[in-house]
Amino acid sequence: MALILGVVAAVAIAAGVGVYFAVLRDGGDAETGAGGKGGGFDNLLSLDPCSYLQPKQFAEFADAGASSPMIRIEPSGFSTCDVELERSKASGAGNAVTVHLEAGRMVQGELGRLTTTFQRGSLQVVTTADAGQPKCLQYVFRADGVGVRLSVDTFSMQQSDSLETLCRIRDAATNAVVDALDNNRGDRISYPKDSIGGVDPCTRLETAEITAATKATSVTKSPAGPVSECRWDTGDYRITVSSALMSASDSRATGTDETIAGRNTVIEPSSKKPTCRATFYGRSWDPWLGSYSNYTAAYNDDVSKFVEVTRLYVQLPHTGTGTATDACQTVRTLAAAAWPRLPHN
Repeated sequence: MALILGVVAAVAIAAGVGVYFAVLRDGGDAETGAGGKGGGFDNLLSLDPCSYLQPKQFAEFADAGASSPMIRIEPSGFSTCDVELERSKASGAGNAVTVHLEAGRMVQGELGRLTTTFQRGSLQVVTTADAGQPKCLQYVFRADGVGVRLSVDTFSMQQSDSLETLCRIRDAATNAVVDALDNNRGDRISYPKDSIGGVDPCTRLETAEITAATKATSVTKSPAGPVSECRWDTGDYRITVSSALMSASDSRATGTDETIAGRNTVIEPSSKKPTCRATFYGRSWDPWLGSYSNYTAAYNDDVSKFVEVTRLYVQLPHTGTGTATDACQTVRTLAAAAWPRLPHN
């Protein structure tokens, strides 16, 4: 197997999370906005991230609700989707399970320790079990390297589901993914010009700008990373630009508000790495133009409301002499170069 697809868990460079992607950069069920034609897996930059998932695929695992299963399906990024199942009757009051799905491409060596590998028709399914990885972690991919990474998380105020039950819930998602990849069912989104969606984050910075800001003699763009992220490494710096979707109900970044290249920017230093992050909030979606689903009388009615976010991270070595102040100075310099390339909104 030469090139296989993989996907990252939520990438937070400030938290030092590893990267699994090697992305080829081309450019009565779920409600659907202004998404486009099928075949979205052929161009991951335009894939509608939840278009291949429906509540009925998970109905047996969720509370019944008043008139529909208590299942919420919403994007957690431009290529990621979360399926949230309320399970208070099945597993004790306050229990909820989330299946996280991430579409992309991967390198075999980034999959971690392989525990099982089997075929589902023309598709390959790989299950891994490295320490510290999410529960029931699995990859499903087709021969051209396109696929989906699946994992399960649970939140319970009282009693949790067993690992066996969590993996059965993941298997329901696996069945949906197998059907989508076999039949290329993912829809496409045609993003408007004022959106950061559908644009390769690698286009936000030039190598010469990174070299000038870091005083590095060489810059290497990593082949690993999700379709919504680009990473560069120098001798002392790791630099990441990411495009993200944030629920309208989520708390915004806390830090120092500054104006960089005419854009209101939040600067957040962290001495633990040391790291610094610049965040810019772009256009809002109300409703989201892709696929999503919510259940009757759901407590969270913002399932279709999102804000686009561009984040720029600079991380210095743990053992070096650089400080968070140094990282933030580099962040400001790079943001001044990157922000003018963002859409005007």
